[in-house]
Amino acid sequence: MNVLITRELALLNFAPDDLRVVRLVFGGLALLAAFVAFVSASGLSPHGTRDVGRKAGGRSYLNTKIAAGLACVPLIGGIVFLHARDSFVRFYAMQSIIFGAAWFLFSIVSAVVHAVFGAIPDIGGILLFFWAIIAALAQLAFLVVLIIAIVKAVSGVPWDIPYIGPVARRRVGDV
Repeated sequence: MNVLITRELALLNFAPDDLRVVRLVFGGLALLAAFVAFVSASGLSPHGTRDVGRKAGGRSYLNTKIAAGLACVPLIGGIVFLHARDSFVRFYAMQSIIFGAAWFLFSIVSAVVHAVFGAIPDIGGILLFFWAIIAALAQLAFLVVLIIAIVKAVSGVPWDIPYIGPVARRRVGDV
């Protein structure tokens, strides 16, 4: 299937870098579809977590801490849990949306800078090398912040990502 898509896009005169972007977009859409399928199959609800999947004893399959941890998944988790009844889950969902948007924006800017530095003759390779190191460190920092947010959410501790947390609190109404 991948060969077929590559051949069809090559016939449309796409460059190899364009093919990489198309694969990335289709991969992201496949990941989104898989996450939505998981959420709908597991009985999770974007409209609250306290009354979803109750057992006979009245306990919920999904508690608030786990829902907040799932809401930390950048963009996708935030969108699914944004309208949860619990303010703790809503806060982490909004923080996830803003954090995911910042991460996505950085990735786009990084790709543009990579292309610009790659086009500069003579010193472009050196600039590209240093930019690759900076971009890798920034991506690692994003990943570390994501892991910290998930751990804090699952442990039930409200944690504001610097600069993003206060904006998220204002957006969900928890000032």
